[in-house]
Amino acid sequence: MKAMRNFWAREWLMGDIGSRHGTNDVSTIIKIAQTEGLLNPNAEMTDVGQSYVTANRHHVEVLKHDTIVYPL
Repeated sequence: MKAMRNFWAREWLMGDIGSRHGTNDVSTIIKIAQTEGLLNPNAEMTDVGQSYVTANRHHVEVLKHDTIVYPL
């Protein structure tokens, strides 16, 4: 179960980095994450990366699903 959780956390991290930097190129996303210390040289999640996901995932998911309703 932990392996699946790590897989999805890494996927979320890479998606978040891609959207923040405006790229879909996986190699570029991995390089950015490695430069920031979020992924190790083998592209596995580091403790810093796990902390980033824990701190930011819920906030981003809430924003993504938040609906703005404008009065008429």
